[in-house]
Amino acid sequence: MLMEMISINYYSVSMRYFFLGALLMLVFNIQGQIDVLGSSYAEDTSSKPSIMLVPCPSKNYLSDADGKILKQTDLKGKDLTETILDELYFHIHAQLLGAYDVYSIQDDQVLDHQKDLQAILSGVGYKYETPTPIQKEKNKNLVRRFKSKLESKLAIDKGETVTEGQLTTEYISRSKKELCYNTVLHSREMLPYYNEKYGSDLFIFLNQLEIKTVYATQQDRFADNFYREIWVHFSIYDKESKLYFGDVAKIKFNSRTSDLNTIVRNTFPKVGSYIEFSLP
Repeated sequence: MLMEMISINYYSVSMRYFFLGALLMLVFNIQGQIDVLGSSYAEDTSSKPSIMLVPCPSKNYLSDADGKILKQTDLKGKDLTETILDELYFHIHAQLLGAYDVYSIQDDQVLDHQKDLQAILSGVGYKYETPTPIQKEKNKNLVRRFKSKLESKLAIDKGETVTEGQLTTEYISRSKKELCYNTVLHSREMLPYYNEKYGSDLFIFLNQLEIKTVYATQQDRFADNFYREIWVHFSIYDKESKLYFGDVAKIKFNSRTSDLNTIVRNTFPKVGSYIEFSLP
């Protein structure tokens, strides 16, 4: 009789541990599938996804500051555009490379791969739309938490001392009315094809780069007192052609210099940090 009771208790305890273990596995599995953006990126979370970085087309470069920047360089208009876009690509690639396996298709000089890049750029269009994808709208609490976490991560100290020629930069939030210039795929078969060919799990499209001069008042315009903003619109698609995230990284900086190297050095790495934080 005693042996039967021990056997029953042992069975009961074993079943409890079995169900507890199953429950914990289910919870961890769910948590592994849901990230702070509220999306369901279902890849192996033990390793970072492989990324293909797609450059911004020169036609999507907009700037009202080129006149002043050109005065401090030996470049011409077209060369300036290409230089700025190349620098943007380089700094974002460098920022992501430490944590991700990033394939820089723009720098790959293999003829077949250059043809693929042209096919990718020809296979997309662009459209102004609400940055938050549909799947994230379903869980607004997660979206709010993400934005709060992002603002805390990217905040900089205020009131720092500024010397002549020094830039101070800060992130600025997109207003609710502002749209982002998103990538629109012409074919949903394109990204699965390039996933199979290059092994890329995610595709980051750099859609548009804007440099804007902002005057606080009309009087500031005559006094040449202004600040500038750099807006970089981007889209992140997964290998199944689903929009994971689309947004615009906005960097505000003072007007103490129009030197291209200074502007690039102080703003483009921040754009890369913003995009990096948006990744799963």
